[in-house]
Amino acid sequence: MFFGIGIGLYIKSEIDDRVGSKVTFGERFFLGYVFKGFEIEVYYKHYSNGTLENPNSGHDFGGLSFGYCF
Repeated sequence: MFFGIGIGLYIKSEIDDRVGSKVTFGERFFLGYVFKGFEIEVYYKHYSNGTLENPNSGHDFGGLSFGYCF
């Protein structure tokens, strides 16, 4: 079993109606499990501009991923 938290700085190519700047910050939280080389992971991601500009509604994503470790 594994888990983690990641943060990062991103530069977008365009400004959209939810995040009013090209500079955005992202956070990722994940939890996963490896069984006989196969990996399953659930994650949550959030992107926003940290109130540098308006608007700053952000983007939220949740997901499930599968993989094979070799």
